Amino acid sequence: MIIGKEAMRQARGLVVRTTLAISLLAAKPLSDLDHTSRVLAAARGQEVSCYEPMYPEQDVYPYDAIVVPGSGVQMSLEGHVVPDYFEQLRLEAAAIAVIRKKAPGVVLLDGVSSPQIDPFINRTYLQKEIQKLSEGTIVLPDNAVIVENHSINTATNMQRLSELAVLYNLRTFLLITNEFQIRRAEIFACAYGNNAYPVAAEGVIADFDPERRAYLDELYASPSMKPIMLKEEIGIAVSLYDPQGYIPTWVKQVLPNR
Repeated sequence: MIIGKEAMRQARGLVVRTTLAISLLAAKPLSDLDHTSRVLAAARGQEVSCYEPMYPEQDVYPYDAIVVPGSGVQMSLEGHVVPDYFEQLRLEAAAIAVIRKKAPGVVLLDGVSSPQIDPFINRTYLQKEIQKLSEGTIVLPDNAVIVENHSINTATNMQRLSELAVLYNLRTFLLITNEFQIRRAEIFACAYGNNAYPVAAEGVIADFDPERRAYLDELYASPSMKPIMLKEEIGIAVSLYDPQGYIPTWVKQVLPNR
């Protein structure tokens, strides 16, 4: 059977479009193999890090700053606005890191919040946690905490962190966030050139207080965590083609409550 010219033209067009689509899909991963390898490792559930130590082990502080991405707020049983539960875990772990002399200061990537909310709510919570866990022996002064209030999501958290690193001459970070978010957070940290070592807040807390481990394990095994984990997995997949997180940032701008 002889194929007509129109059919041949359509076939060639399909081949060209298919080849172009494959090329475009492959171009981004192939243009930055380090980023691609980090994303693939994250997708397999493996640790992700681009951290390079800068200071000798005998230094008093191994990092320039402890970094805590923002999570959100909630209402307490008493009707007060407080950091949400996952943010509380991050801040508690950061307090433990301060007590253990991991860094001389803290960067709170709180991001944009409502004008009705105290812009230093997380700093105050952190300072109280430090005093409580150290039994009053350690006080973190206000000037040891940088509060960032312009970012809107994890990607812009890391973008702002890179700007703060230049502004304050910060070269190394201890990045503390929740276990479910840690791989995606480090992907963006690396994409924006932040020399950050990631640790899960839950692990820091369980190491400090082993009796908490069973509850935290139970939390992560609960059905309520499934949609959160799924969202993170989708975010990791999207980051393969969107290293700087422009897509989730655009979604956040259009749908701020998502």
